[in-house]
Amino acid sequence: MIKNLVTGYLAGLDSYPKEICEQIMYGHTEQGDSGLVAMMSWGASNLTGLPESAASAVEATLEDYRAALRFHVQGLKFQGQVTVQLHWLDYYVIYFGDTKVCDEVYCDQLTQVLDNRIE
Repeated sequence: MIKNLVTGYLAGLDSYPKEICEQIMYGHTEQGDSGLVAMMSWGASNLTGLPESAASAVEATLEDYRAALRFHVQGLKFQGQVTVQLHWLDYYVIYFGDTKVCDEVYCDQLTQVLDNRIE
């Protein structure tokens, strides 16, 4: 059952959005739950990968990102669309709807930051 759930979350995602999703799933919340359990509790659905916004790393500006993962959640604190952007300097920027809520989040913080804002 768990294998099917993981496969469902990762289905159709390209390499970087898939990696973002895996980093969320394999992370942990403050309570020690796995990121996969957290994603289930958020009601995460409609996972979509977004391509990079710049033609290359050389042309990248601060607003350009390498790739992004967008999904819908039904948490206690937030319901709606979440976008996690991977920037060229290996940090994440997180948007809830159209509002940037977290900047310079690193992979080891990703699940915890998302869970604290969603659930």
